[in-house]
Amino acid sequence: MDERGDVRMAWQRMPMETWQNKIAVLVEALPDAALADLLSQIELVSPVLEPDDVSAGRHRGDVVIAGDYTPLTLLTLIEGDLSVAGQVSTQEVDGNDGHAALVVFGSLRCGSLLNDWGSRVVVTGDLIVGDWIYTAREESVLVVGGDLRAPVLVSGESAVEVGGSVDLEQGLGVIRRLGAPGGATVTPRYGWHALAALLALDPARATEEEEIVPLLEDRLYRTGSILP
Repeated sequence: MDERGDVRMAWQRMPMETWQNKIAVLVEALPDAALADLLSQIELVSPVLEPDDVSAGRHRGDVVIAGDYTPLTLLTLIEGDLSVAGQVSTQEVDGNDGHAALVVFGSLRCGSLLNDWGSRVVVTGDLIVGDWIYTAREESVLVVGGDLRAPVLVSGESAVEVGGSVDLEQGLGVIRRLGAPGGATVTPRYGWHALAALLALDPARATEEEEIVPLLEDRLYRTGSILP
Protein backbone atom coordinates (compact mmCIF):
# COMPACT_ATOMS: atom_id res chain seq x y z
CA MET A 1 0.00 0.00 0.00
CA ASP A 2 1.12 3.52 -0.68
CA GLU A 3 2.46 5.64 2.14
CA ARG A 4 -0.18 8.18 3.17
CA GLY A 5 0.37 11.09 5.50
CA ASP A 6 -1.68 14.16 6.20
CA VAL A 7 0.01 15.83 3.26
CA ARG A 8 1.13 13.60 0.39
CA MET A 9 3.74 16.15 -0.71
CA ALA A 10 5.41 15.74 2.70
CA TRP A 11 7.31 12.71 1.33
CA GLN A 12 10.72 13.71 0.05
CA ARG A 13 13.36 11.62 -1.70
CA MET A 14 17.01 12.50 -1.24
CA PRO A 15 20.58 11.20 -1.66
CA MET A 16 21.81 8.71 0.92
CA GLU A 17 24.33 11.18 2.38
CA THR A 18 21.64 13.83 2.87
CA TRP A 19 19.46 11.26 4.65
CA GLN A 20 22.33 10.33 6.96
CA ASN A 21 23.02 13.98 7.77
CA LYS A 22 19.36 14.60 8.67
CA ILE A 23 19.41 11.58 10.99
CA ALA A 24 22.60 12.87 12.66
CA VAL A 25 21.02 16.26 13.37
CA LEU A 26 17.91 14.67 14.87
CA VAL A 27 19.96 12.28 17.01
CA GLU A 28 22.06 15.12 18.37
CA ALA A 29 18.88 16.92 19.46
CA LEU A 30 17.43 13.94 21.37
CA PRO A 31 16.88 14.69 25.08
CA ASP A 32 17.65 11.06 26.01
CA ALA A 33 21.44 10.86 26.22
CA ALA A 34 21.53 7.04 26.35
CA LEU A 35 19.39 6.74 23.22
CA ALA A 36 21.38 9.40 21.39
CA ASP A 37 24.64 7.65 22.27
CA LEU A 38 23.37 4.28 21.04
CA LEU A 39 22.03 5.68 17.76
CA SER A 40 25.30 7.48 17.10
CA GLN A 41 27.04 4.09 17.24
CA ILE A 42 24.62 2.06 15.11
CA GLU A 43 25.33 1.76 11.39
CA LEU A 44 21.93 2.59 9.95
CA VAL A 45 23.32 2.29 6.43
CA SER A 46 25.02 -0.99 5.60
CA PRO A 47 28.61 -0.56 4.34
CA VAL A 48 27.87 -2.95 1.46
CA LEU A 49 25.43 -0.47 -0.09
CA GLU A 50 26.53 1.77 -2.96
CA PRO A 51 25.25 5.36 -2.52
CA ASP A 52 24.10 5.68 -6.12
CA ASP A 53 21.97 2.53 -5.81
CA VAL A 54 20.23 3.41 -2.53
CA SER A 55 16.80 5.01 -2.33
CA ALA A 56 16.28 7.28 0.67
CA GLY A 57 13.16 9.11 1.78
CA ARG A 58 11.85 11.35 4.53
CA HIS A 59 8.41 12.33 5.81
CA ARG A 60 7.72 15.24 8.16
CA GLY A 61 4.56 14.68 10.19
CA ASP A 62 2.45 11.71 11.21
CA VAL A 63 1.76 8.84 8.80
CA VAL A 64 -1.36 6.66 8.91
CA ILE A 65 -1.63 3.45 6.85
CA ALA A 66 -4.96 1.62 6.58
CA GLY A 67 -3.40 -1.74 5.59
CA ASP A 68 0.13 -3.20 5.54
CA TYR A 69 3.23 -1.07 5.14
CA THR A 70 6.53 -1.76 3.39
CA PRO A 71 8.53 1.45 2.87
CA LEU A 72 9.01 2.61 -0.71
CA THR A 73 12.64 3.58 -0.04
CA LEU A 74 15.42 1.41 1.39
CA LEU A 75 16.25 4.14 3.90
CA THR A 76 13.14 5.74 5.41
CA LEU A 77 12.92 8.51 7.98
CA ILE A 78 9.61 9.56 9.52
CA GLU A 79 9.61 12.66 11.71
CA GLY A 80 6.33 11.94 13.47
CA ASP A 81 4.20 8.99 14.56
CA LEU A 82 3.60 6.00 12.30
CA SER A 83 0.30 4.15 12.67
CA VAL A 84 -0.29 1.01 10.59
CA ALA A 85 -3.40 -1.14 10.85
CA GLY A 86 -1.64 -4.22 9.49
CA GLN A 87 1.95 -5.39 9.20
CA VAL A 88 5.07 -3.23 9.03
CA SER A 89 7.79 -5.04 7.07
CA THR A 90 11.38 -4.25 6.08
CA GLN A 91 11.46 -7.28 3.80
CA GLU A 92 12.21 -6.76 0.09
CA VAL A 93 12.12 -2.98 0.36
CA ASP A 94 12.44 -1.32 -3.06
CA GLY A 95 13.55 -4.65 -4.57
CA ASN A 96 16.42 -5.16 -2.12
CA ASP A 97 17.35 -8.24 -0.13
CA GLY A 98 17.77 -6.97 3.44
CA HIS A 99 19.73 -3.89 4.61
CA ALA A 100 16.69 -1.63 5.00
CA ALA A 101 16.37 1.08 7.66
CA LEU A 102 13.11 2.43 9.03
CA VAL A 103 13.70 5.26 11.51
CA VAL A 104 10.71 6.79 13.28
CA PHE A 105 11.30 9.91 15.38
CA GLY A 106 8.02 9.36 17.16
CA SER A 107 5.93 6.33 18.13
CA LEU A 108 4.98 3.30 16.04
CA ARG A 109 1.72 1.39 16.36
CA CYS A 110 1.01 -1.59 14.13
CA GLY A 111 -0.58 -5.01 13.95
CA SER A 112 2.71 -6.87 13.49
CA LEU A 113 6.36 -6.07 12.77
CA LEU A 114 8.64 -8.12 10.52
CA ASN A 115 12.27 -6.99 10.42
CA ASP A 116 14.41 -8.50 7.65
CA TRP A 117 18.05 -9.56 7.85
CA GLY A 118 20.62 -6.79 8.14
CA SER A 119 17.80 -4.27 8.60
CA ARG A 120 17.27 -1.64 11.29
CA VAL A 121 14.05 -0.47 12.88
CA VAL A 122 14.49 2.50 15.23
CA VAL A 123 11.60 4.05 17.12
CA THR A 124 12.48 6.94 19.43
CA GLY A 125 9.04 6.86 21.10
CA ASP A 126 6.83 3.90 22.01
CA LEU A 127 6.42 0.70 20.00
CA ILE A 128 2.93 -0.76 20.43
CA VAL A 129 2.25 -3.96 18.48
CA GLY A 130 -1.06 -5.81 18.47
CA ASP A 131 0.04 -9.34 17.52
CA TRP A 132 3.77 -10.05 17.16
CA ILE A 133 7.29 -8.77 16.49
CA TYR A 134 9.80 -10.85 14.53
CA THR A 135 13.39 -9.56 14.38
CA ALA A 136 15.35 -12.82 14.52
CA ARG A 137 17.16 -12.68 11.21
CA GLU A 138 20.92 -12.22 10.95
CA GLU A 139 22.20 -8.74 11.91
CA SER A 140 18.70 -7.29 12.30
CA VAL A 141 18.42 -4.46 14.84
CA LEU A 142 15.46 -3.14 16.82
CA VAL A 143 15.77 -0.06 19.07
CA VAL A 144 12.89 1.47 21.03
CA GLY A 145 13.48 4.69 22.93
CA GLY A 146 10.15 4.55 24.81
CA ASP A 147 7.91 1.70 25.96
CA LEU A 148 7.61 -1.66 24.22
CA ARG A 149 4.29 -3.50 24.26
CA ALA A 150 3.58 -6.68 22.33
CA PRO A 151 2.06 -10.09 23.06
CA VAL A 152 4.94 -11.91 21.31
CA LEU A 153 8.50 -10.97 20.39
CA VAL A 154 11.01 -13.22 18.63
CA SER A 155 14.53 -11.81 18.29
CA GLY A 156 17.91 -13.24 17.35
CA GLU A 157 21.50 -12.80 18.46
CA SER A 158 21.26 -9.01 18.74
CA ALA A 159 19.50 -7.72 21.85
CA VAL A 160 16.43 -5.55 21.43
CA GLU A 161 17.26 -2.20 23.06
CA VAL A 162 14.43 -0.54 25.01
CA GLY A 163 14.50 2.73 26.91
CA GLY A 164 11.12 2.55 28.66
CA SER A 165 8.92 -0.12 30.19
CA VAL A 166 8.41 -3.55 28.66
CA ASP A 167 5.05 -5.32 28.52
CA LEU A 168 5.66 -8.64 26.81
CA GLU A 169 3.78 -11.88 27.36
CA GLN A 170 5.93 -14.38 25.47
CA GLY A 171 9.16 -14.15 23.55
CA LEU A 172 12.51 -15.45 22.49
CA GLY A 173 15.78 -13.52 22.70
CA VAL A 174 17.22 -10.77 24.87
CA ILE A 175 15.76 -7.35 25.68
CA ARG A 176 18.27 -4.89 27.10
CA ARG A 177 17.46 -1.67 28.92
CA LEU A 178 19.06 1.43 27.46
CA GLY A 179 21.57 3.00 29.79
CA ALA A 180 21.03 0.42 32.55
CA PRO A 181 24.13 -0.45 34.63
CA GLY A 182 25.72 -3.65 33.42
CA GLY A 183 23.33 -3.91 30.49
CA ALA A 184 20.38 -5.12 32.57
CA THR A 185 17.98 -7.34 30.63
CA VAL A 186 14.26 -8.01 30.67
CA THR A 187 12.71 -11.44 30.12
CA PRO A 188 9.21 -12.36 28.91
CA ARG A 189 6.68 -13.66 31.44
CA TYR A 190 6.84 -17.14 29.91
CA GLY A 191 9.62 -19.23 28.34
CA TRP A 192 10.14 -20.76 24.93
CA HIS A 193 8.04 -23.85 25.70
CA ALA A 194 4.99 -21.65 26.21
CA LEU A 195 5.83 -19.72 23.05
CA ALA A 196 6.05 -22.92 21.01
CA ALA A 197 2.68 -24.03 22.37
CA LEU A 198 1.07 -20.63 21.71
CA LEU A 199 2.27 -20.65 18.11
CA ALA A 200 1.17 -24.29 17.68
CA LEU A 201 4.60 -25.48 16.55
CA ASP A 202 4.99 -29.22 16.01
CA PRO A 203 6.14 -30.57 19.41
CA ALA A 204 8.05 -33.33 17.65
CA ARG A 205 10.18 -30.68 15.91
CA ALA A 206 10.23 -27.89 18.50
CA THR A 207 12.16 -29.85 21.12
CA GLU A 208 14.83 -27.19 21.77
CA GLU A 209 14.89 -23.39 21.88
CA GLU A 210 17.22 -23.24 18.85
CA GLU A 211 14.59 -24.93 16.68
CA ILE A 212 11.96 -22.22 17.16
CA VAL A 213 13.33 -19.70 14.65
CA PRO A 214 13.81 -22.16 11.73
CA LEU A 215 10.24 -23.38 12.21
CA LEU A 216 8.92 -19.82 12.26
CA GLU A 217 10.96 -18.92 9.16
CA ASP A 218 9.27 -21.77 7.32
CA ARG A 219 5.86 -20.53 8.43
CA LEU A 220 6.67 -16.94 7.44
CA TYR A 221 7.71 -18.12 4.00
CA ARG A 222 4.45 -20.02 3.57
CA THR A 223 1.95 -17.68 5.22
CA GLY A 224 3.58 -14.28 5.91
CA SER A 225 2.84 -14.62 9.64
CA ILE A 226 4.32 -16.41 12.64
CA LEU A 227 0.80 -17.14 13.95
CA PRO A 228 -0.82 -20.52 13.23
